[in-house]
Amino acid sequence: MPARTNAQAALWLSLVAIALSGCRHPKLDTAEECAAPEANAGIDLSAEVDDVITLTAADSQVCARLTPNYTWSFESLPLESQVDDSTFTDNNSESAVETSFEPDVVGTYVVSLTVEDGVDTSAPDLVVIDIVSGNERPIADCGDNLSGDVGELIQLDGSSSHDPEGAALEYSWSLATVPAESAMTSVDLYDSSTDAPTLIPDVAGVFIASLVVSDSDQWSEPDYCSLTIGSGNETPYANAGDSNVYPPCVDNTIQLNGNASYDPEGIELEYLWSVVTVPTGSSAADNDFDDPAVSSPQFTWDLSGEYTFQLMVSDGETWSAPDLVAAEITDRAENEAPEANAGDNQTLSLSADCVSSSYEWSCEDCSESSVELDGSGSEAEDGDDISFSWSESTGDLDILAPSSAFTSVGTPSISATYGSTESLSYTVELTVSDCELSDSDEVTVDISCTGEN
Repeated sequence: MPARTNAQAALWLSLVAIALSGCRHPKLDTAEECAAPEANAGIDLSAEVDDVITLTAADSQVCARLTPNYTWSFESLPLESQVDDSTFTDNNSESAVETSFEPDVVGTYVVSLTVEDGVDTSAPDLVVIDIVSGNERPIADCGDNLSGDVGELIQLDGSSSHDPEGAALEYSWSLATVPAESAMTSVDLYDSSTDAPTLIPDVAGVFIASLVVSDSDQWSEPDYCSLTIGSGNETPYANAGDSNVYPPCVDNTIQLNGNASYDPEGIELEYLWSVVTVPTGSSAADNDFDDPAVSSPQFTWDLSGEYTFQLMVSDGETWSAPDLVAAEITDRAENEAPEANAGDNQTLSLSADCVSSSYEWSCEDCSESSVELDGSGSEAEDGDDISFSWSESTGDLDILAPSSAFTSVGTPSISATYGSTESLSYTVELTVSDCELSDSDEVTVDISCTGEN
């Protein structure tokens, strides 16, 4: 064979190298030249329940010469969630470097990412997604209650209103209540679509302004503030009394108390009661007062639940700011039985005089007596009024006040025998009741009669 030239020898060596490279084990070659993949599932997220959550593994470290495979899975889910790994839009593939899913309930979702390049598999990396309920209603705040004089410019301040998500607000002010003599309406509020409208009151009295705000998606509940407008005369003060929780057995007519209302100049007051809120389903209204123009009217309710009442008072010239009072009527279904307590057992030790004649003894009877029974320890924990009933089965005892918490019980006379003791024992039962439930307790009355010289 003729000798090869240097160029031919170099070409031959290159072909041999190429051939040998095609025969190398790819795993050994990759292991020598590529680092193991490192998964990076991205930053933790917070979103709303209606949002589509997009996850990316773009910051994961993978060998450029190998084809990665991305696998997403849920490590933990909210208890009520029905999503699973099949919910991901793309998974267990090269294109799953980006995936997404739709959360179905509020709560915390923890997602795991692993990356596999055909040689090695990364350790999992976790991303936490907190899902909240979504858009919350904005909150209206019409500011402090204000005072001023007729003809004076009054500026309202709704700047403390806010949206939980920080959205810009729209404002809508109105006059909810004006004094009877006023001709003003909501159109007399200047700049009523801003956070600081103004008005010039036309008469003395109390004006109630209302503010609602919107985040362009939903409107807030209204907030109210009062404008007490004077004319030199001091405004009276309404006091609707204390709020109360009434027990299950309360009568369906309750009494309100506005007697603490007053006028600084001591002028006799006029009263005006009204119903503000009633329980769902109730048809109770202002006409269910026996007289809404007295200081302490009675009100007839129809359903258990919370009622709110408003009292305003007038000195004949100006009306007070309204004062509110709540009355919560406890549902009969929550009624608890009272607990009877008949008190301590009673013991009477009596004696009778005996005389001897012709070696025979004769004795007087142990005379009639009495004991005091005390059932005042009986109670109804839910606050119901309770009634009392004392009884004794033999009829030998005379119960003087059977319907009272305290009673005297008269005992009969007992025949005595000299040198011996006669004993009697009686059981007295106390029953206490509320409007529908009752409980009983017993007390014993033990009497001894001894004949003595």
